[in-house]
Amino acid sequence: MSEHLSAEERRLRAKIAAHAAHAKHGSAKLLEAANAKNKAKYDDQVDPDRLLDPDERAKRAAAARSADMTRLSFLAAKARKATAAAEAADRRAQTQKAFVDNINEFLNEGGEQ
Repeated sequence: MSEHLSAEERRLRAKIAAHAAHAKHGSAKLLEAANAKNKAKYDDQVDPDRLLDPDERAKRAAAARSADMTRLSFLAAKARKATAAAEAADRRAQTQKAFVDNINEFLNEGGEQ
């Protein structure tokens, strides 16, 4: 099947699937495995050989997770700034085009009002 969905259609399809899964299985059950895998990811990152004391491993894993979340936040802010700049540039271009169109219209009318 060759479906060509827009980004918005894909987002809505994913949202429908997520709501259906939460309705069928419950949120806690769905998040249990994800949370365990997420914890293991950071534990493996900071102490792959499990040589650290569990409390120290937990502290370092929390710091690693915090670093990742801060990095993602930074990238999101950077993307929002770039989007805002692109939208502002587009608005400026539209305004300039309208201005030029108005001048050309005025000149083509011979300056008569």
